[in-house]
Amino acid sequence: MVVTPPPVPPRPPPSTPRSARPPQRPPVRWPLTSPGTPEAVRAGMVVGVARRGLGIGLGALAREAGVSSSYLSQIERGITGPSPRVVVRLMAGIGVIGAMRLAAARLAAREAREGAPDA
Repeated sequence: MVVTPPPVPPRPPPSTPRSARPPQRPPVRWPLTSPGTPEAVRAGMVVGVARRGLGIGLGALAREAGVSSSYLSQIERGITGPSPRVVVRLMAGIGVIGAMRLAAARLAAREAREGAPDA
């Protein structure tokens, strides 16, 4: 009995030389994510000014946005750039805490004018 070996699969064609390949597009970069760019520095400044203007502590905003205090500090100083998702969470955190403080201030002003409600 004669045993024949299995057929050898054909070789793949040689790869296309680099010069014949279409050029690769560079990855899309959001300027805010690139540390040290003017956009990242400005975004950090905006976050810091808004936070301090509303009297919000660094830790409180970091907790509200779900980031660490050190990361938020780096963003505010322009050392690192925030991702688009972090920017949205920071702005939401500033809005939520700011709205709560504004409501508390309005309530305190109304109570000062009208007197505290009887409990």
